[in-house]
Amino acid sequence: MYTYRRIYTRKNIRKFVSTYYANERFEKVIFPTIKKGQACFHVALDKNRIIGYAHVAQTKGGWELIRIYLLPRYIGKGIGKKLLHLNERFLKKKSVRRFFVYAHARNRLGISFYRRNGFVPMKSRDEGPTSLCFVKRLP
Repeated sequence: MYTYRRIYTRKNIRKFVSTYYANERFEKVIFPTIKKGQACFHVALDKNRIIGYAHVAQTKGGWELIRIYLLPRYIGKGIGKKLLHLNERFLKKKSVRRFFVYAHARNRLGISFYRRNGFVPMKSRDEGPTSLCFVKRLP
């Protein structure tokens, strides 16, 4: 909620989270893609409490960083970078050469994170004025 608190209403954020990260969604969509090697999902914990996660998956457009989030008080401590590197390790094992991420144009925190971690804008894949695409090449 922190990332989008000034972009979307609290109600819209809660609806999104309850839809895309409900137990049923994990069981029917996310877990099967992980089992097939078409996705990877890492969780960051602090004293057995979830403080963040990163999800990468194969989509119609290629490999995509679907989401990466941290609770606000953990931002800036290298945890997001570690989550990103864990997903990149998964992608390298699959011989993936590049992957992309979409960011809301007003998500300054996310855009800054992506740029600091080697993502570059890919204007040809932008989804209108509010959704920007960034791509990262892997060695």
